[in-house]
Amino acid sequence: MSVGEWALPFWSDQFKALGVHRCFERIRGMDDESVKHVPRLDAHAHLTEDRFWPKVARESLKQALDSGTVDHVIFGGTHPLEWARQIELKAHFGARVSLVVGLHPWWILDRSDQEIDHDLGLLESLLADHSHPIFAVGETGLDFFRAKTIQQKKAQEHAFRFQIKLAQSYHKPFVVHAVRSVGRCLEILREEVPFGLMSGWPVLWHRFSGSFDQAQEILKHTDSIFSFRPQDIKKPTVISVWNQLPPDRRLLESDGDPTIF
Repeated sequence: MSVGEWALPFWSDQFKALGVHRCFERIRGMDDESVKHVPRLDAHAHLTEDRFWPKVARESLKQALDSGTVDHVIFGGTHPLEWARQIELKAHFGARVSLVVGLHPWWILDRSDQEIDHDLGLLESLLADHSHPIFAVGETGLDFFRAKTIQQKKAQEHAFRFQIKLAQSYHKPFVVHAVRSVGRCLEILREEVPFGLMSGWPVLWHRFSGSFDQAQEILKHTDSIFSFRPQDIKKPTVISVWNQLPPDRRLLESDGDPTIF
């Protein structure tokens, strides 16, 4: 399967319309003549964070797109204010960016159950409002490095399960954040999604930090792709996973670093 087919069966036409056929590798010493003219995708970007908004976000995105360093940027959603910022950038940059909305597991940590459910309600309303072309749900998942208490872990799991259901209901690709929780994230995905749908549902494991054995287990059950920051690929544990994954199952992302490209 090529990256251009990542969203089959639900979103093949939309994803192919991005012109993305495989990961780009033309940055920071990763030049390869064979991919020199292939469209380049930033699979996960957080330009809408407070520290970048609005000046750095707009300028760095314009520079990256206008220079051809990347041809398309997919955002990573975190919370309701950030979704609004994505929509603002979408209005300016149009088809060159894609909206991804969700509640980040870090956002969950300091919020009450009522506040979390309120935000999840806002997320569902946004997905139901077809005036905005939402590409995917996420990023969501479990971060057991940040979640220190049982209550925090339960809250993350609650939000994760709810967003899985939303992605399935609205036929959206799904973006997973898994830190020290890859196995548990996969368990929950298997609990929430019937196998017949799981095998054809596009899932992006953003900034993947698991082992290659875990990646293989994920690929047994899901139609997944894994994304990495270029600087992380220099780490021995990550480069091992990167090298063993098929080229059409890996992407590059900038994550929270607007200077990376």
